[in-house]
Amino acid sequence: MGSVNEAVIRLGLGPVRTLVVSSALMSAFDVDDEVDMDAFWQHTFEIATLSKALAHALRMDGNEAFTAGMLHNLGELLIMTTAYDKLDRINLHMEAGKPKQEAQQLILGITSAELGGELAQTWNFPQGLSDAIRYQFSPVHDEQFSPLAGILRLANKIDVAWGEFVTTDSKLDWLEQQLEYNILGLPKTVVANIDDVIGSGREMAKMLK
Repeated sequence: MGSVNEAVIRLGLGPVRTLVVSSALMSAFDVDDEVDMDAFWQHTFEIATLSKALAHALRMDGNEAFTAGMLHNLGELLIMTTAYDKLDRINLHMEAGKPKQEAQQLILGITSAELGGELAQTWNFPQGLSDAIRYQFSPVHDEQFSPLAGILRLANKIDVAWGEFVTTDSKLDWLEQQLEYNILGLPKTVVANIDDVIGSGREMAKMLK
């Protein structure tokens, strides 16, 4: 890893502690050498950073949201470790237009979110964190809504789509079409929160490589 001091300054002690714990947990997985772990960590950091920004806009616990972002893809790691030979078939379904969770369900009979939720529960993670991981694809479940799962879902959508928009108005228009944005009750000023951090998670991951 690179400069720990810089990481502390940019992230704060709470997220850095989460980073250390996450790294230790994920090192327990024996991932195939062909898996692009640089891309994995860049995505992980970006979702964690965006989740923290969304939580702050809602006056929720930013450190809890950062932790959820760092651990949200535990199930992906499990698939990479135990079902690597099936990744190509999953990717083919995704390339054909199926959502990731549907492609995983077709090939594996379970989604990475469900796997991650089960693993988190086995490791005695707090219930809210386990639920956030489990329901990250579908924050509305059993007539309930998991705010932390909603943050993860919206952070992932932002990561994919944000670069398509140039103006504040176009970004806000897009946000207002997202179910999670409306249920969470995010303020319009969240656009500035997102703009402030977008891309910084990936840069941090590169720095700490």
